[in-house]
Amino acid sequence: MKSLTLYNPVQLEQIQEFIYDTFGGEEDGLIAHELTSEYVHTDVQIVAPEGRSRTFVTFGMGAREMNAPHPDLCHVELVMCASKDLDIYSEDAMKIANELVSLSKFPYRKNTWLHHGHTIDASDAFKEAFGFDAFAFISVDFTKIDGIGEVNFLLTIPIHKEER
Repeated sequence: MKSLTLYNPVQLEQIQEFIYDTFGGEEDGLIAHELTSEYVHTDVQIVAPEGRSRTFVTFGMGAREMNAPHPDLCHVELVMCASKDLDIYSEDAMKIANELVSLSKFPYRKNTWLHHGHTIDASDAFKEAFGFDAFAFISVDFTKIDGIGEVNFLLTIPIHKEER
């Protein structure tokens, strides 16, 4: 097993506070906890503010530095939106959360980095469930975390094969 990197308790509190303030509070969502971790321990906050799209936000990926060309690009978390009608307790919601957890390991498995403008293939399971072929990433926000530096939040946009 590869070494595992985690946010310390202070960093975890900072990142969760940023998520609650930016994407929605913990009282109107749930957290999908990763049971087995590789490289980073990634949980997914599923935010369900009334009347808005469901928002899935990772926390944990940014604790480990990616192999990026600049220090401000080394730490990211992922964000994905879904229909406001999606039941956050549904199998589809868990498929989205699982795909984000899987994507959170990609840069460490490949010794690379993810950031604004990058695209990567979707998993076969995600393709089968939703019909999307790949993901594009766009920067939507960032925060500074003690001992980590800048953590960028990347909107993860599913794209069809024809759009690629």
